[in-house]
Amino acid sequence: MSVTITLAEPLAEVLKQRANELDLSVDELAAQLLGDLLLGELDQTLPDQAESSFDCELSSLEETVARIRALPPEPAQIKRGAKVGDKAYIAELLANPPQGSMTFAEWQEFWPKFEAELKALDLAAMPT
Repeated sequence: MSVTITLAEPLAEVLKQRANELDLSVDELAAQLLGDLLLGELDQTLPDQAESSFDCELSSLEETVARIRALPPEPAQIKRGAKVGDKAYIAELLANPPQGSMTFAEWQEFWPKFEAELKALDLAAMPT
């Protein structure tokens, strides 16, 4: 069914802007808003007449994804990562090694024993 709605210009601009934020056409957003309002009222008066749960779940999923996409980035959660080979990062690690870390010589001694233990565990776990 096709319906024509005349909106005041400020409301039309808000609808256009919101549709753009949600990556929807103006028609899709208007239909979704009208449907949500009408189905919400219908749910309150005649719960047995609501749309199928599959349609509700799909609409809810699409709506949730659209809301997430519309969120602005949170600068406090954006952290610059260190590149592999970043000289400043490597220099920092060499100057202040993590607590409890092994020296390279200790690592060379430890690794073959660790690897042998893993192989023994794998062999023990294999069905015979």
